[in-house]
Amino acid sequence: MKTRHGLWLGLAIFALAAVPIRAADVEEQMQKYFEQVTSGKDEAAAKKLGDSILTGLDKDANQLNEFAWKILTEDGIKNRDLDLAMRVAKAAYDACEGKSAAIVDTYARALFDTGKVADAIKFQKKALELCDDDNLRTELEDTLKRYEKKASEEKKPAEEKKATEEKK
Repeated sequence: MKTRHGLWLGLAIFALAAVPIRAADVEEQMQKYFEQVTSGKDEAAAKKLGDSILTGLDKDANQLNEFAWKILTEDGIKNRDLDLAMRVAKAAYDACEGKSAAIVDTYARALFDTGKVADAIKFQKKALELCDDDNLRTELEDTLKRYEKKASEEKKPAEEKKATEEKK
């Protein structure tokens, strides 16, 4: 009898885990997540909740994008989980099949914030190619300039070091 009960409980838990989170629940969980990361109190719980939200959003490109963007840009976050932001932004990118300028822009931002500047530039250019909104285009162009400036700044010390070594 115990085994049978345990089996049913296990199946019920599995079934619940496989069901996507309802939109209202996602909003509530996202709110809890941002409360936790702005308080900075329980990073482990925030990480677990963030992973749960990622799983629950399944393939909803727009909600994934919103979540990733907020992780990357929300004011007051004590410890920004860039790994989670990257995974969420990549999931949004995959869900839209790389066809949404705003989502590709978020993915580029996640790449940039995780130090992958060359990749960020590549995807920011792709976002610009996809963009058909003049207001968004201006923002995307400004962002691309910022990424390219950072790449240029990173390149200078490497070139200076190389020149110094060649003189020796």
